Amino acid sequence: MTTQGSIRWYRFGFILVWAALLSACSFQLRGTGAQTGVLQKVYVEELDNLDYDLRRAILSYWPDGGIQLAKSLKDAQVTVSLGQAEFTQRRTARSGQGDTTAELLTLSVAYSLYAENNDRLLSAGRLLVQRDRQLQPDAVLASEAELKSLREQMSKTLADKLLFKIHADYSAYLNTLKGGSTQ
Repeated sequence: MTTQGSIRWYRFGFILVWAALLSACSFQLRGTGAQTGVLQKVYVEELDNLDYDLRRAILSYWPDGGIQLAKSLKDAQVTVSLGQAEFTQRRTARSGQGDTTAELLTLSVAYSLYAENNDRLLSAGRLLVQRDRQLQPDAVLASEAELKSLREQMSKTLADKLLFKIHADYSAYLNTLKGGSTQ
C-alpha cells in the first residue's frame, strides 16, 4: 500500500471514529429533537388595529412557522400586545444640489408578552428593523416602489423577530415552571 493510500485510510478512520463518538453521546443538531411544551397558539390583541404590512406579515408568516393565531385570550398559550408600528426615514446623505441620496429606514414596534391568560408578564420591550437605501433623485417613481417593497420586507423581518422572541421567552417560562420556581 502506498503512503498516500494509507493517509486516506487514516482520514477515513478518523472521521468514522468521530462520527461514532458523536452519535454515542446523543449528539443532535439544535432544533431536531423532540420538543415538549411547544408553543402552538398565540393571541394578538387588537390585530385589526396593527400596521397593514405588519398585520399581513403576521397573518401569513406565523401559520407557516407552526403558530396558530388564537381567536380568544382563553385559547392561547401566549398573548401578544403590540403598540403602533413606527416607521421613520432619516436622510443620511445628500447630493451637491441638496437632494437626498441615502436614507436610513427604521421600523419598530413596542410589545408585551403574557402567559397564563395575561396574569404573567414574560417580557416587554421594543423590536426594530433598519435598512439603508440609496436613492436616485431622477427616479422618484422607482424609489417609491422600492420603499414599498422594503417596508414589506422589514415587516416580515419584524414579524420573524417577534416570533423568535415569543418562542424564546415562552421556553424560558416553561423552564422556570419545570424547575418549580415562579417569580
